[in-house]
Amino acid sequence: MKTFSKKNNTRTNKEGMVLFVVLGGLGLLALVGLSTLSLMRTDYRITRNYRDATISLYDAEGGANYVKQRIEQRLTAGQSFASIMANLNIQPPAGFFFDPVTELRQLSDGNLYAYTVVGRGGPPGTPGHLARTAIEVAVRQDDALAIGIFGVDSLTTRPNNSFYSYDSRVTPNPTPANSSGNASIGSNGQITLLPNVTVDGTIAIGASSSGSPAFCSGCGAYNTQEMGHINPDPLGANGGTLAQRFSQVAANNDNHKTPRIDGSNYLRVNNNQTATLTAGNYYITGARIQGTLDIDTSDGPVNIYLTGASEFRTWPNSRINLNGNPSDFRIYSMGSADVFMLPNIGVRGFIYAPNATVRLQPNANFYGGIWAKEVTLQPNGNYFIDTSILNTYKSTRLTFVSWKESR
Repeated sequence: MKTFSKKNNTRTNKEGMVLFVVLGGLGLLALVGLSTLSLMRTDYRITRNYRDATISLYDAEGGANYVKQRIEQRLTAGQSFASIMANLNIQPPAGFFFDPVTELRQLSDGNLYAYTVVGRGGPPGTPGHLARTAIEVAVRQDDALAIGIFGVDSLTTRPNNSFYSYDSRVTPNPTPANSSGNASIGSNGQITLLPNVTVDGTIAIGASSSGSPAFCSGCGAYNTQEMGHINPDPLGANGGTLAQRFSQVAANNDNHKTPRIDGSNYLRVNNNQTATLTAGNYYITGARIQGTLDIDTSDGPVNIYLTGASEFRTWPNSRINLNGNPSDFRIYSMGSADVFMLPNIGVRGFIYAPNATVRLQPNANFYGGIWAKEVTLQPNGNYFIDTSILNTYKSTRLTFVSWKESR
C-alpha cells in the first residue's frame, strides 16, 4: 500500500489554489480587455456618427448657399422663376455630399421661394452617406432699385426742392400731405443738398467700389443711412439684361406708330404740337420736345429706348404723361447723352440712364423715379417718388430670410 504524506498533499492543494487564482486573474483581464474593446468600439461609433453628422450639416449648409448661387446665375442669364422652377436639377459639385435639389417652391408671399437641401456625411456607398441633415431655406428676390432718385457719381439738389413718396396704385394724384415717408435719394459718390430742401424719407449714403462712403454736403439735418456700394447699373444697360433688350428693340420696335419719329429714329414734337405714343417700344437716337407728349397706355405701357449721341431734351412748359401713371412711361438710356428738361416741366415716368446726366431745370413737377450717372435738380421742384415703380424691378440677387434645420 502506497501512502501519501501530509506535506505532499498540502503542496498539491496550494498549487491548485495558485492555478485557480492565475486562471481567475487571466479571465478578469480578458473581461476587462473585452469591456475596454467594447467601450472603444462604442466611442469610435459615436465619434464616427458625430463626424458624419457634422459633415452632413456642413454639406447641407454649403449646398444651400450653392443652390442659391446657381439660381442667381440663372436669373442673371435672363431666366424667370417659373422657368427655373420647372427645370430645376442642381447636382452637388465635386467634394460636396448632398442630394440633388429638384424642387423650388413659391410661397404665398409671392416674392419668397423655398427649397430643401439634404446634406450627407459621405459619398453614396459609404457608411457616412447614411447620416443626413436637411435644411429648408426661404429666399427673397431683392428689389433692383432701392433708391427713388439716385446719382451714381453725384446727386445735386438746389434750394427749395422737395422730395415726397407715394404709391400711384393707391394715390394717383398725391399732394405733400399724402407722402408716405419713404422718399429716398442718394449717390455712391457726392451728395450735395443746398438750403431749404425737404426730404420726407432717407438719404442713402452709398460708397465707391473700393468701399469709401459717399461724401454728403448739407446732410447734417436729415435722416441718413449708410448702404455700402450700390450697384450702379442694376438693370444691366452695360452688357446685361437691359442691353440685350436694346438689341431686340433695335430690330423690332413700334416707331412706325407715330410720324413724330423720323427716318433717323429722332423724336421731334414742335411748339404747340401734340404727339401721342401708344403702347409699345420705341427706339430713338434723341428727342426734342417743345410741345406736349401724350402717353396712351390704354393698351399697355410705353417704353422709350434711347441710344446714340443726341440728348433727350424738353422745352419749358412741356408736359409728358402728366395725366397718366408713372409706371406706364419709362425712358431707358444706354448712352452718355444728357436727359435735359427745361423749366416748368411736368413729367410722370421713370428715367434710367446709368451712363448719362439727368438735369431738371427750375419748377419741375416730377412723379416717378430717376436713376442716372449724375443727377442735377435746379430749385423749386416737387419730386414725388412712386414706390410702386421701385417694386417693379427685381434684382438677380437673393437674400436668405429663414433657415430651418432637421435631421
